[in-house]
Amino acid sequence: MGAYIQTGGQYLIRDTRVLQRLATEASVDPTTLSLTDVRTLPIDAMNRTAEALKESQVQLATYQGAATGIGGVFTLAIDIPVLLGLSLKAAQEMALSYGYDPRERSERIFIVQCLQFASSDYVGKQAILQNLSNFHTENAARESISQFQGWREVIATYRDNFGWKKLFQLVPIAGILFGAWINKSTVKEVAEAAQMLYRKRRVLEKQEFLQ
Repeated sequence: MGAYIQTGGQYLIRDTRVLQRLATEASVDPTTLSLTDVRTLPIDAMNRTAEALKESQVQLATYQGAATGIGGVFTLAIDIPVLLGLSLKAAQEMALSYGYDPRERSERIFIVQCLQFASSDYVGKQAILQNLSNFHTENAARESISQFQGWREVIATYRDNFGWKKLFQLVPIAGILFGAWINKSTVKEVAEAAQMLYRKRRVLEKQEFLQ
């Protein structure tokens, strides 16, 4: 997670796929659409793109969870990095859907905050929303300190999920079903949180521009 914040994990990003989907939803020429142009597209096109990408990632997470549930301790051992990678990819695609570049360090911080939001309780969610409401005005030092605390909570959540999956793996069939369910729900919660937070940012920025 620390390496992701610092270097970006660009291998997870497939911006071409997202831009093509956006172009289709907005009825524009995909060969001329750039990430900078996305911010000018209608919000409805962004929402439809985000929904389609979210469903795709959730389905992939379901299959991956079932596979690690049936594959024994050898496949279960790789579950945390794979699930974390799927979660990051889902959040990155939400960022791209609303015209934000996840290769920028500030957006990587925002993405990890989305992961933290998805795994927090009510009080934690309120604190994160307050922190992200003025995200573009926060100074770099405060963002870095906040993120340094946040990514530890994210890792703790994925570690706990690993423990539950290891427990249910001892029960025939239940390991497959529980693995599929927990991975599906984890990625779905992350994607929904990222979609909501990025949509809010885009709407607020459009309103500020019109004013």
